[in-house]
Amino acid sequence: MPRRKPARYVPVPASLKKAITRSSGLITEDLILLRRIIYKSTNQYRHFAWWRRIEQVCKLASRMERELRFCIVDFDAPPPISEISVKLGGACLDACRQHAKTALRLADKLHQVNELAYADLQQVINTRYFVQLAAVLLAILARFEIVTKTLALDLARLGDTLASPAAAILPSLQPRPVPKPQTQAATSQPAVVRRRAVKPKPTPEASKNEIDDIFGS
Repeated sequence: MPRRKPARYVPVPASLKKAITRSSGLITEDLILLRRIIYKSTNQYRHFAWWRRIEQVCKLASRMERELRFCIVDFDAPPPISEISVKLGGACLDACRQHAKTALRLADKLHQVNELAYADLQQVINTRYFVQLAAVLLAILARFEIVTKTLALDLARLGDTLASPAAAILPSLQPRPVPKPQTQAATSQPAVVRRRAVKPKPTPEASKNEIDDIFGS
């Protein structure tokens, strides 16, 4: 029977996970508002060039949000799922690396389109009557710009971490040490039997008093 190779993975720092998850949540919140605006105002402004820019921003942000969600699921999977994925050829690590690479490429493209949409809105904001709508769109684009810049740095760090050659072996798949055979002198010694102290079971009155002490009553 061929010997199974140990599964390998690269641990992602908790701070990096938290930063990417937070950026993904902010993008999701802005996308909800932007999709509502597009749904209600497409028939009115779909013939304008600046509106097509807004729709392009929404499509790119939606694709990037999707890649981020997949990336978060990959690097935040619990140990059993991670082990199974790595056993099947490192699918979990490869998928996370691919999603991070795609999200970084979409973040760069979103940054470029976002700047063009912002410039187009600035040109028409004084010549149209939709001042309130333009103000909301400008605020969404500004938040996209801030989040995208921060997210690009975090995704670059994630890519470097996943591409690192230093990989760790999963604890549950580490080779177990083989016990050495005991000598005759060691086996002849009497075994020491340790008795566990039996703790008394708490009574209902004692449990209630402890809860009352916690709440200060």
